[in-house]
Amino acid sequence: MKMLLTKYLVYGLLAIAVAMTTACGTVVSKREVGETVATVSKTSFEGIWRVDFASRDYDGDTSRPKSGVFGKMAVVASRVKNTERGVVELLSVEVKDDKFDVQPTWDVIFRMTSAGMIGSVKNLDKKGVAGYEFFRTIFSSNGEYLLVYAPDTDLFKRLIEQGDIKGVVDNGSVVIDGLTETDFDRLLEKGIRPNQLFRSEPLILHRIVSR
Repeated sequence: MKMLLTKYLVYGLLAIAVAMTTACGTVVSKREVGETVATVSKTSFEGIWRVDFASRDYDGDTSRPKSGVFGKMAVVASRVKNTERGVVELLSVEVKDDKFDVQPTWDVIFRMTSAGMIGSVKNLDKKGVAGYEFFRTIFSSNGEYLLVYAPDTDLFKRLIEQGDIKGVVDNGSVVIDGLTETDFDRLLEKGIRPNQLFRSEPLILHRIVSR
């Protein structure tokens, strides 16, 4: 299902979300996030998705999220590449300056965690730190929408500074060693729920063509 389509999803990533959000910095994990391979069925993950980059009016209803004002026009095509590893391949097409901009394909690795389904995208940031940008994903109850949540960069920075998560902060970007169930459990003991590690405002993908 690929989400994140441009640097929002991936950036993160997300963001996508991916792509994920330039003003707030990025969060990169040295390893894929999660340990249990997620089920990536063709029925759920394959299709063509319209991207809503402006979802600030999302009201929390996962059956039919509201659509915001499009800042860009973009679509994402997805196909299941490897069910045993939970890999989905994405291809995004965006309109820039009245021209089509086709992005290279990328693989998203899905894992089930205490925070739900997490997608990780292998990336190389501008400073040459190899790692994975990651994002939390939720399907709407009718399967028509995919909600993509980027990591909360400011929260990750605080957790690193407090020694709750292993990682470094460099010029606004955050690089963590990884996120395991042990990490989620430890943070929960400190009152931080797994979903709190991600922003509350999602990038919304609306399925316009099913497999």
